[in-house]
Formats: sequence, structure tokens, C-alpha cells
Amino acid sequence: MSTVLVVDDDPATLTLVTGQLTGQGHEVIAADNPAQAISLLERGREPQVAVLDISMPEMTGFELAQIIRMRERTAKLPVIFLSSTLESTAEFVDDEGITAIYLTKGTPPATLCETVEQLSAGAQ
Repeated sequence: MSTVLVVDDDPATLTLVTGQLTGQGHEVIAADNPAQAISLLERGREPQVAVLDISMPEMTGFELAQIIRMRERTAKLPVIFLSSTLESTAEFVDDEGITAIYLTKGTPPATLCETVEQLSAGAQ
């Protein structure tokens, strides 16, 4: 299985997503704010996929993804953005070939885990 960075400022969502992923055998690097996530990555933690809340008080998930991707080891890290305001799932691939998928919070656990597995398989 893969190592997944999960960042969400809502404790309930962080606990739920972490539980869903660890229940499927993934190792989770959990952080409740962007600064904590950056600190964990600076200590050498290497995820294959990131699951980021889009809207956090300190910075957006988009801004955090940009910071993460400035690091050489995580420059092409695929990201799943979680949003409570999206009405449907969307997938984008940027000019660098990096995948970003948008899922609504409350997406069925099987869908989240399947998406993580697909992205981590593509990242290896």
C-alpha cells in the first residue's frame, strides 16, 4: 500500500479520512494544518499521494500543494482535493502531467481508497 499525506483543519474529517485509509492498509501522515504538514515533510516523510482540504484558515489546499511541489522529492505528487462545496468529482492533469482530483467531503470510503490506490500506482 501507499503512504498518504492527509491535511484537514476539521478534526472530524481528518479522523474519518485517516481511518478510512489506514483501514485499507495505507500508511497515513496526518496533519491538522499546513504548517504541520510542511514540518512533517521536512523531517523526511515521503507520501505517494496527498489528500488536502481545499479551504483551510492559514492557506488553501492549492497553496499547500504548490509548496509541497517545490520540493524535489514531491515535485510530481498527485493530489486529491477535498471540498464541502463541490457537487461532483473532477480530474485534471496539468502541463507537467501531475494529476489533481477533486472529491466532495463525504465521498464513499471505497471511492476515496480506490482513487488513492490509482494515483499511488501511477506515481510509482
